[in-house]
Amino acid sequence: MEDGTACPLGVVTVELEGVSADMRAEAQGLMADAAQWLSGVLDLGRREGDFQFAGDAYARALLILAALQGALQLSRLTERAAFERVLQQIWGDLGVALPRTSPAK
Repeated sequence: MEDGTACPLGVVTVELEGVSADMRAEAQGLMADAAQWLSGVLDLGRREGDFQFAGDAYARALLILAALQGALQLSRLTERAAFERVLQQIWGDLGVALPRTSPAK
């Protein structure tokens, strides 16, 4: 926040109008950078055969980022394993087979 205390990005996005213009710009820039980076990783992974998914890589990156942010919030309200389940689903949707993890406590 303006007083220098840490503020998680998820909270900033929910209360975007309640933060300073500088913090809002930083949060928007961080999310744009993350989406662009992930889009590049997904595109490269698909070209090299590591990932299989339909559609635009940038749209897929936005979907993954939204799912991860939502899963983090959900896991805090319910159970930590919710995040792991969503993460496993994302990997599966990309065509990546991962070993099952034990449910987090």
